[in-house]
Amino acid sequence: MTNKSTFVFTEVYNCAKIGKVALKSYHNYHNHPVHIFGTYKDFSQLGSIADHKNNIFIDTSGDRQLQDLYKKGHSGTAYIFAKVFCGELCDSDNIIHFDSDVFFKQEALSLIEKEFENGYDIIGSRRCYVKNPVSIPFPEGTPDTTSTYFFGMNKKFVPKFSFQQLMDAINGHPSGISHDIL
Repeated sequence: MTNKSTFVFTEVYNCAKIGKVALKSYHNYHNHPVHIFGTYKDFSQLGSIADHKNNIFIDTSGDRQLQDLYKKGHSGTAYIFAKVFCGELCDSDNIIHFDSDVFFKQEALSLIEKEFENGYDIIGSRRCYVKNPVSIPFPEGTPDTTSTYFFGMNKKFVPKFSFQQLMDAINGHPSGISHDIL
């Protein structure tokens, strides 16, 4: 059974059509609340799955900064991640994220929670591609990072950066800590 203090989230900003499929598959196998970031328009496009009792909508309709960042691709997602990981939106230490295009075929949250209990701070699969195909420079010998399409992270593991530094790090930009972060 999933720990109710774990903060699970996804975002459906401008992608309710695929988010609807992800949420249906999530709710088929999980009885745990999921925080869903998006606009009122996004939520209205989710259809009947929007009425599920375990959905917690976080309306970003009035956040102009976020809307501008989403025009730059993953910068909008980095903004949401930073808000979650800096503690602005949740008190939970354990955070689990899944992308809006994930399709669950079975219960999976307990796999991540088990590893939290075993003392791991970052849990998830390795990225599903090899050798950094977008050629972001990083120190030789550094393994590729954990994929973010479905992963867990202990918020206590996150360095005490300013919000902007945290957002930049999540977005893969140099963060002033002597090496780049993928």
